[in-house]
Amino acid sequence: MSTPESSRVNRRGSIRKKPRGKVTVEMYSNIGLGPNLAHVLWDLSQTGACLICNAGPRVRDDIELFLSSTSFPRRLKLKAEVVWVQELDNQMVSVGLRFSRGLTYMELQNLT
Repeated sequence: MSTPESSRVNRRGSIRKKPRGKVTVEMYSNIGLGPNLAHVLWDLSQTGACLICNAGPRVRDDIELFLSSTSFPRRLKLKAEVVWVQELDNQMVSVGLRFSRGLTYMELQNLT
């Protein structure tokens, strides 16, 4: 018989962390054109991110993500795939992204 504790095991490949300080996030379609879709960076890991967006991309869309912060002023460009989309109350959506390449340890430490 399984216990409730065993059903809550974290099966993630990398740990999610909250952004530290002022992290600037921009999200565009795959070709980098159009309006910035990102509103807030919710959390970040070595392999992906969770964002709150104004307009909802669809699952399996390819996007470009740009990240920078006060401790990491160089603008970091990442290609990512939308893994999941969840609608929120205020006409915003929460979006889960998987990066095409993982963040380095230094990049993750400077952003979180």
